[in-house]
Amino acid sequence: MTDTPEPPPCLAKHVVQYEEVAVALRSRSDAECGHGASEAAIRAAESSLGTFPVDYRAFLRDFGWTSFGSTEIAGLGEDVPWPHMDVVREGRPSLEPHHVL
Repeated sequence: MTDTPEPPPCLAKHVVQYEEVAVALRSRSDAECGHGASEAAIRAAESSLGTFPVDYRAFLRDFGWTSFGSTEIAGLGEDVPWPHMDVVREGRPSLEPHHVL
């Protein structure tokens, strides 16, 4: 029998549920958010880009996209303010961290 190791503490403290993220976004005074995307728009994007994770689908449905501070989360919706934030136009968002050199 092998034991599954616990995640390192530095990683474990960063795991949050989508509901916590949604509450945090709604409470930020500096957050700009969309009005959410329709289920039809989400399905159409998935047909081009592949199935999205459940939490990202919920984010798209509830917010569509968001921008706060220097952070932007690409998404969907008729009110996406900048072309580079449109997930269909720019392609599937990467789950890998981005580094600016």
